[in-house]
Amino acid sequence: MKTEDLIRALANDSASQPEPVGRRFVTLALVGVVAAACMFILILTPRPDLSVAIATPRVAFKLLVMLTLIGAAGRFAFQMMRPEAKSSLESVLIPILALLATGIAGELIASPPEAWWRLLIGSNALACLTLVPVLSLLPLAGILAALRYGAPSCPRFAGAAAGLLAGGIGGAVYAMHCSDDSPLFVMTWYGLSVAGVAALGAVLGARWLRW
Repeated sequence: MKTEDLIRALANDSASQPEPVGRRFVTLALVGVVAAACMFILILTPRPDLSVAIATPRVAFKLLVMLTLIGAAGRFAFQMMRPEAKSSLESVLIPILALLATGIAGELIASPPEAWWRLLIGSNALACLTLVPVLSLLPLAGILAALRYGAPSCPRFAGAAAGLLAGGIGGAVYAMHCSDDSPLFVMTWYGLSVAGVAALGAVLGARWLRW
C-alpha cells in the first residue's frame, strides 16, 4: 500500500470514530490536570493572598495567558492526532504572543522605567523554571498517551503540541502559588518553562508517537 493510501485510510478511520478518540483525549488530559493539582497539594501551597489577588488585573491576566495557552494548545494537539494535520504552531503562538504583547505594553506604560528590570526578574524565577516543568510531567505523560490513540503523521510536532498543553496546565497550577504577576515575568520565565516542556514533548513524541 502506498503511503498516501495509508494516510487516507487512517484519516477516514479516525473521521468515522471521532467521539471515542475525543473522549480518550479529554479524559487523559483531565487526568493530567488532576495529577498536576495533586502534585501541587503535595509540594506547594497556594499564595496567602490568593483569594484577594485573583481578582487583580495582573493575576487575572496571568491566568488568562495560561488558559489561552491551554485552549489553543489543546485544540492543536487534538488536531495533530489526525494524519493529515498540518504541523504548524501558528494557531498556538499567535494568540499567546498577541495577548502577551498587549499585557506587556500596558505594564511598560503603567510602570516607571526603573521598575522594569525588577518586574522582569521577580523573586521566583528559578522556582518557576523548576516547578512548572515538574507540575507538567504527569499531564505530558497523559497527553502523549492520548495521542497514541490517533495517527499523527508528524510525531515531533505532535509531541511539541502535547508539551505546550502540558506546560500550560503546569503553568496554570503553579500560578496559584507564584507571587510574581508582572506580564514581563510571565513572558520570560513562564515562557521559558513552557518552551522547555514543549521541547521535551517533541523529543518524546518523536520516539513514542511513531507508526
